[in-house]
Amino acid sequence: MSKYSLKNIVLGIGIGMVIASFVNLNSGIRHLTVEELEREAERYNLRLIKKTEIEVPGAEATPTPTPTPVAEADKNDQQPEFVDISIKQGYTSYIVADELLKNNLISSKTDFINRMDALQKSNKLQVGSFRLQRGSSIELIIEIITTAPGQ
Repeated sequence: MSKYSLKNIVLGIGIGMVIASFVNLNSGIRHLTVEELEREAERYNLRLIKKTEIEVPGAEATPTPTPTPVAEADKNDQQPEFVDISIKQGYTSYIVADELLKNNLISSKTDFINRMDALQKSNKLQVGSFRLQRGSSIELIIEIITTAPGQ
């Protein structure tokens, strides 16, 4: 029986790894269905967005409605309107932006998300319920939802 040299053993292992890589590359790519992608996204509290939902900077924006003038007496009678928002564990800034837009607290998801990123607060969302006043600035809303409730 002959002796095995370390050089031959390492060479054999290397050749085996190269052959295994080629076999793996040639075995084909499995394409995921939309249902599989949605199921996996749901596991991580994410959601898939369609191309039509993406807002492109510089693209034609929807016009902002012009507020109608209100008599001075009516302004004094109006109470500030508040909306309760609930942020759950795993919510991303995209999910929160959807909720804020749905409740008419912000006018643009893109502006909100860009401001969150600029302030480096995208990963500082707090879990809980928050009472937000309509007409608040994006910065104030971000400050409220990134501060623990009750503080």
